Amino acid sequence: MSVFDWIVIVVLPVIWSALCEAARLSAGVPDDRRDKRLLALMLAPIALGIGLVAASHALPVARVSGLPHMLTPPIFTSQAFVPLAAPGANAPATVDWCLWLTVACAVSYLSGLIATAAPLVTGLIQLARLAATAQPVEIACGRVWISDSDVPPLAWGRDRVVLPRMLYERLSPAELALIVAHERAHLTRRDTLWFPALSLIDAVLWFNPFVRRQTGRCRIAAELACDAAVTTAQPAVREAYAELILRVLRWGGEVTDVVPAANAGDYRLRLEHILRAPQGRSRSGRWLFAGLIAAVVPLALVQFAWAQPAAKTAFTGLWAGEMLAEQDKARADQEASDPATLHRRLAAEPRDEAWASGEEQALQAQLQRFHPAAEITRMTPVVYCGSTLCEIDMRISFDKAADNFALARAGNALTSFLNHLSSEVPGFENGGTSSVMTPSPDGGRHADIIAVNIYTRKGATAAP
Repeated sequence: MSVFDWIVIVVLPVIWSALCEAARLSAGVPDDRRDKRLLALMLAPIALGIGLVAASHALPVARVSGLPHMLTPPIFTSQAFVPLAAPGANAPATVDWCLWLTVACAVSYLSGLIATAAPLVTGLIQLARLAATAQPVEIACGRVWISDSDVPPLAWGRDRVVLPRMLYERLSPAELALIVAHERAHLTRRDTLWFPALSLIDAVLWFNPFVRRQTGRCRIAAELACDAAVTTAQPAVREAYAELILRVLRWGGEVTDVVPAANAGDYRLRLEHILRAPQGRSRSGRWLFAGLIAAVVPLALVQFAWAQPAAKTAFTGLWAGEMLAEQDKARADQEASDPATLHRRLAAEPRDEAWASGEEQALQAQLQRFHPAAEITRMTPVVYCGSTLCEIDMRISFDKAADNFALARAGNALTSFLNHLSSEVPGFENGGTSSVMTPSPDGGRHADIIAVNIYTRKGATAAP
């Protein structure tokens, strides 16, 4: 992942969550439906960012190679082809700080994920064992499961209400009916799935305090909704139900947030909510939700823009295949005309004696016509032809006493002559020149250059 990926998936969603949290401060008492929508709005940019980054890496991307690199000219000798070392081959290795930052972020995230997910998994295993060992008992309000463990009343699975034995033995049938009604409200709402989902969100997004605060608010809203279901069905028991909640609180017993329990949530808020009459929904929540939906659209556009450096998928995906084909063809053409490639091809191909001998003689005759400048003290050409290619290796010695301008003029004249040689000798299509300075063998006042020209026979197929 690149730095842009982390910005799209982590940084921008955290900023958005902070804005949602700031907007929520004016919402008042937790409301189940509103808080679920707000949590969905907080999670939407995270899901969108993951999708954009995944798409940017999965879809084909046009490779932009930029300016071509200068090719290192080869040296041809009578023994072998020896390429020069590439510039910077011995340069010291540099530290890829972006890579190290990505690795550090990944390690930090995985460490936090393990630290937060371990209690979640452990709690689920313990509760599964507890529910498996609980004994079913028929009471006036239906079947419940009695456990000998020190746990509060809780809902588990699809239809189980688990009660601790000590509390079961001390509460009256009417009080047990209120507790069971609260837990069955959780079962009706599918909170036994909703609470583990909230815990999973907490574990995955452990680094986002605003999302974790919102999941806690969703748990409180669920408890308030179940309390409201009990008091709405039996308005006359508000005070008795509030007192019962306090008794359950004094009873103790703790479980993780992975399941809905009777002693969960903010007790002061729950008692106030139980004792007061139900009120209509506030319209401020609707305006808050509408405003956040309108604001999430510009955020999605920002995420889309930041995802582009990771891979230019949005605008290049439709024609990336065509661009790749053109680039591959241009690269193949460049490699086919490279002197080193042609030299290896010439060395490997069989010799067409009749054609090769005639072309060698024609090239030698043309070379005799060239009159070098005074700065060129010696020229030693070697001509060899195969079946589709002919190569001229011209060793040239320049007078080192001459000034640079004169040497450049003499070299340009020779290069121009060699390049036009293919048009003077029938049977050739093109030619290329590659020159490189080599040390003078006599160590004297001459500087040797090897000029290499390779000419292609007309009608010959390109090298594979």
